[in-house]
Amino acid sequence: MEKRFGFLFKENLTRNEIMIKIKALILLYENELDIDAESFVDEFIQFQSLISSTNNSTTITLTDQLKFIKNMQIAHTFPNVETCLHIFLTMPITNCSNERSFSFLKRIKNRLRSSMSQEKLDALGILSIESDVTASIDFDEIIDVFSKQNTQTHPT
Repeated sequence: MEKRFGFLFKENLTRNEIMIKIKALILLYENELDIDAESFVDEFIQFQSLISSTNNSTTITLTDQLKFIKNMQIAHTFPNVETCLHIFLTMPITNCSNERSFSFLKRIKNRLRSSMSQEKLDALGILSIESDVTASIDFDEIIDVFSKQNTQTHPT
């Protein structure tokens, strides 16, 4: 992550160092960053100087930088910086949550339940993964509501 996006949070990089990092990033995200490296470097350096002039020498986080772009409505001025910040801030650093989800699904859909539909598997997976929320639900109330609806639609 630091190799790809290190220029975003490192201070005192030379223009040449920023250029090298941005060229590599553009190659990696060519569909998202549709710009030449020279223009992106200029855009980034202008954004850095704007941030530093408005921030009074305190360090500003990347999340705050993105909020700054949104609040000041300057996304059209710094579109590639905004895209780059979005990519970095939405990228999962670890895959623990993904592995945990598959572990839950493996417990739910075993060989005894191999004919379970995808919709039911998704619903049970969410219930299992969000077990802390599921534990706080009053099922008696839900059953009562369901039984009243069922008798209203199908009178006996």
